[in-house]
Amino acid sequence: MKKILIIDDSPFTRKILKEMIEEDPEFKVIDTAANGVEGLKKALTLKPDLITVDLEMPEMDGFSFLRFMMAQQPIPTIVVSSLHSSENVFKALEMGAVDFVMKPTQSASYQLLEIKKDLLFKIRAALISNIQIKKPEKTKKVSYPKNNFRIIAIGSSTGGPQAITRIVSSLQGNLNAPILIAQHMPEGFTKVFAERLNKSCALNVSEVKQDEIIEPGNVYIAPGGSHLRVKEKNGNLFTEIVEKKNKDIYIPSVNVLFESLVPYSNRCIAIILTGMGSDGKNGAIKLKEGGAKIWAESKESAVIFGMPQEVIKAGIADKILPLWDIPLHIIKEVGIID
Repeated sequence: MKKILIIDDSPFTRKILKEMIEEDPEFKVIDTAANGVEGLKKALTLKPDLITVDLEMPEMDGFSFLRFMMAQQPIPTIVVSSLHSSENVFKALEMGAVDFVMKPTQSASYQLLEIKKDLLFKIRAALISNIQIKKPEKTKKVSYPKNNFRIIAIGSSTGGPQAITRIVSSLQGNLNAPILIAQHMPEGFTKVFAERLNKSCALNVSEVKQDEIIEPGNVYIAPGGSHLRVKEKNGNLFTEIVEKKNKDIYIPSVNVLFESLVPYSNRCIAIILTGMGSDGKNGAIKLKEGGAKIWAESKESAVIFGMPQEVIKAGIADKILPLWDIPLHIIKEVGIID
């Protein structure tokens, strides 16, 4: 049975969260705390398997808690908060939170029950996470002859924003390939993610717009709530934003992106990073059949090994790499523009 600690300043919220979590017989709420100071003491003493934490609390808020907790004793932590602006989400993820669940309202209300399905799913994913990621090595600045125009496509889910940041921020601005990214993320969050990433790296990073020409040295992030495809027009590649359908499970879909690249398989490197589920496997199989190279993040660094493992089990992974080795392998494979 997995032990869970709840940290929230609302007694009502603590009660409802406990009831929801313990509906799963595999989970036991071993204690609760009303603020970050109390939560930190209980976490270090009780050593739970997972923590849920609010952001807005007296004495010590959730951000400070994450900063201290991850420095002292990293434990998978999910933020459950009504402070769900995209800035707060990414700040919490950067500080070490595995995932984020949005409270439907700031007030004490039974509307909180609406998050039960999402919360339990993310708890299950976080409990198999690996949050003690080795510090990445610095990428050496090595110059290679100019290659033909190559395409890098990346798919990820839980833990993806941190993984993508580590990779993209380690690459040189004159990379001889564009990078197309499908990261499972809600509408409104990918724009801020792209803006934050653009400030920290040499490549040009942006949330995809309709009919953008795809060029080397640029990173194109699929917009949350939609899918990204690639199309050809007059000999050039362009972005195409596709609306989600009600039956879609993963949005933006890695499979949708990968399958659109099948006509250009022999120019593609498809990389599957951390995430739960199997999104990207079917697309990667089709790309592999067309001659693409398929890379999977190794269990050693993946926060959630589900998506990479599916590709590895399918027998199509050309390389299985820890996160910190991926940037140098990208440079070696595609080169830089002299």
